Amino acid sequence: MGIPLASIPRVPAWGLLAATAAGGAAMAALTPSIMPHSSKDKLLLAGGGLALGAAVGGATLGVLRLAKSPLGAAYGPVRTAITAVALLGSAAVVATHFSSKTSTPTPPRTYTPPPGSDVIETIDEQRALPAPAGTSQVGRTLMDSRGLRFLDTIMSGLPEQPIRVYAGLGTGANPEERVQFAIDRMHELGAFDKSRIVIAQPSGSGFVNQVPIQTTEMLADGDVATVALQYGDSRSFSVDSIVARGVAIEQHRQLIEAVHAEIEQLPPGERPDLYLYGESLGGWTAQDAVTSEGGTTGFDELGVKRALWVGTPGLSHWNERVPAENTIRVTGLDQLEQLSAADVDPQERVLEFKNPDDAVAKLDLRSIYSRPEWLEGRDSDPSRISPDQAWIPGITFLQTGLDTYNAIAASKPGEFGAAAHDYRLAHPKAIQLAYDFPDQTPERLEQITEQTQQLERDYFATHPQA
Repeated sequence: MGIPLASIPRVPAWGLLAATAAGGAAMAALTPSIMPHSSKDKLLLAGGGLALGAAVGGATLGVLRLAKSPLGAAYGPVRTAITAVALLGSAAVVATHFSSKTSTPTPPRTYTPPPGSDVIETIDEQRALPAPAGTSQVGRTLMDSRGLRFLDTIMSGLPEQPIRVYAGLGTGANPEERVQFAIDRMHELGAFDKSRIVIAQPSGSGFVNQVPIQTTEMLADGDVATVALQYGDSRSFSVDSIVARGVAIEQHRQLIEAVHAEIEQLPPGERPDLYLYGESLGGWTAQDAVTSEGGTTGFDELGVKRALWVGTPGLSHWNERVPAENTIRVTGLDQLEQLSAADVDPQERVLEFKNPDDAVAKLDLRSIYSRPEWLEGRDSDPSRISPDQAWIPGITFLQTGLDTYNAIAASKPGEFGAAAHDYRLAHPKAIQLAYDFPDQTPERLEQITEQTQQLERDYFATHPQA
């Protein structure tokens, strides 16, 4: 004999809301995710989970109130059951994962200036310095710390002097003027006389990682020019940078078109090869500037020989638009080091590299409502993702969003890693493969890493505002 529905107490609306909100908060804060969380992180996740849980509870109440027979007749019992499940689920999550790892914040490192070096105290002081060899004095007073860092980290002492051009926001009132500024400076410095030209797409703040550029300059013995065009001055994870994506894509394509047009005017035997570099948000916008539904046909239209993307956001869905035969997709430094120049087919126009535990590369809105692919096959793939991590609608996206912020913040100046969103240890091998350099010995690649690491330490020791 069943229990009469009338004998089951009706749970107040606030009970359902409280239970589902508590469940969401517990799942968000306590289930494992890609990176360990600090206590502050868990509070942030709990707040997001609380809001999400309350939204789910409110939606459930709305459905029940609108429901007619037979659900409407069981309104009290159904709500009681949902509340019980939410509370039991929360208790189970707490009991299972209460001892999950909590990260310890890394103290900031200080670097001692090299003996006899001058410490640059202000941005105005740096602007007033003479332009390093291979860069132009024109426009230097209009650049921010990102542009000056790009220019002032150029390599010296190579068989040839490499060239760098940076068109900051202050060098033109619109993208067209900034593109023209870049082309003028390339002509001034002789960039089109080099055998390679690299167009590097900055991040949302205007930052271009100098490590891959220095690596390219060393592998090319200085026979290379690199140009970058700033489109914003806000951090990549800010709303401003996301909103500016359209501008970034358009002006990056304008720059590629302009450089390609200049190269086409040169005699066939004197035309430099054109390469692209994009990292993180810079990689996403660079991908969209040259890629359409036709895959890499834009590379031929724009005269691009090869491109290297590292750590691009999962939001880009770039792989879904490009045939697999046109791309070398590599996950993890171990996999990258197994490749040689002979493994790169001419039709493979792009090397796409990511760390297996980079939350940026896993951030995807679709994880709100569907299980992401990166949660599959973890037993056979040493991806450093917790085997306890599960997909929870909405919660997984919240966790990955916070992990994205932490992954970006985890990279420390002068301390190279091969995890999360730090790609500096991978750059020597990735650049060698992507930009058609001959195979290098492990010792040579390690030497490049050590040199770029020391250069970064020295720079941050003498440029506190960087």
